Amino acid sequence: MEIVKVDVYHVVMRLRTPFETSFGKTVDRHGVIVRVEDSSGVVGWGEAPVEDGPWYSYETVETTLYVYKGFLIPKLLKLRCLEHPKEFLEFVEGVRGYRMAKAGIEMALWDLKAKVEGKPLYKLLGGVRDYVVSGVSIGVIGDEVALLKS
Repeated sequence: MEIVKVDVYHVVMRLRTPFETSFGKTVDRHGVIVRVEDSSGVVGWGEAPVEDGPWYSYETVETTLYVYKGFLIPKLLKLRCLEHPKEFLEFVEGVRGYRMAKAGIEMALWDLKAKVEGKPLYKLLGGVRDYVVSGVSIGVIGDEVALLKS
């Protein structure tokens, strides 16, 4: 894959119901969408799941856009031929931190690789699993009835 173009977009999505934690109340969900395009015109998409402020992490929309435009995107465009998404992560090891920003580009590269190879992404990642370990955060809900409904 030869990446010829990378675009990033700050997106804001209004939540149906505000989400409240000990950090505060979230009304809008922010993120940075990454679009990568190869020399054949195939496009891959990814997302850096960052917030508009440092409520959860030091990575924010502003810091992510800064590290993308100043460091990660120029490095990605310097790679002449990318055979596998892990090569990007190896190439940017010198950029400390910014795991969510790096993950956004890595996701886009995995999506692109799946499309180029004509395979579903889950097959590139190792196939089907019987279960996936996950967590849940239901936030702070003062009303017991609303809590039980969530």
